[in-house]
Amino acid sequence: RLEVRLSLEEKINSISDELRRLTRQTSMSTTPSALMQTSYLGLRMRRFKSLRDVVRKVTVDMRIKRILETWTEVTNPRRNSTEVKPEPLQFDPLITKNQMDVWDGVDVLDLDKKCSEPLFQVFMTIWYSQKMSLLVKAKTEKVQEYVRAVEAGYNRQNSYHNNSHAAEVTLMTYQIWTYLSAGSFKGYFEQVDLLVVLLAAAIHDIGHPATNNDFLVKTKADLALQYHD
Repeated sequence: RLEVRLSLEEKINSISDELRRLTRQTSMSTTPSALMQTSYLGLRMRRFKSLRDVVRKVTVDMRIKRILETWTEVTNPRRNSTEVKPEPLQFDPLITKNQMDVWDGVDVLDLDKKCSEPLFQVFMTIWYSQKMSLLVKAKTEKVQEYVRAVEAGYNRQNSYHNNSHAAEVTLMTYQIWTYLSAGSFKGYFEQVDLLVVLLAAAIHDIGHPATNNDFLVKTKADLALQYHD
């Protein structure tokens, strides 16, 4: 038994050394996949205690590799746009991509008067124009339900922190991303980065009570008692 155990430990150590060697090679690579793995996962040098740990490590790496390959394929700028048929619109757009690409091309307050859903209009217009459906498994119907739920979470009676403000921030976020992606940061950002910042912009003030933190603390509001006290 002792000989079998020693033999197994030697094999595990050999596999660990090989994985570390491959990790060092990956760290020296400048491919988007390698850079993303380095940024999000880090490169920790360690020995594996058991064969199960080795299998788990390899399984995780394979999953990450598939995810990265999918993102690279979807967001490849050289990909022929005619390969993917545009998704049919499932809402009535009141603004166009050309309007959104101009700094003052969209008046969200006027949009609110026309449809009372400025955030939904801005978000979904970006969603379709940027083919966001290729990045996620969620059906577009569910995405629309989610965006409408987010917009309903804003207090429309607020003079500033309302759904129109959320629409404006989402629109400005898209325009800044577009400007940077076409300028000095060309090739740095991916479509998934746009999706992340758009979601953050859409929800950033949801449920805002239209007061500042100091007011909530001094009036001993429930939010202040829960998170500040």
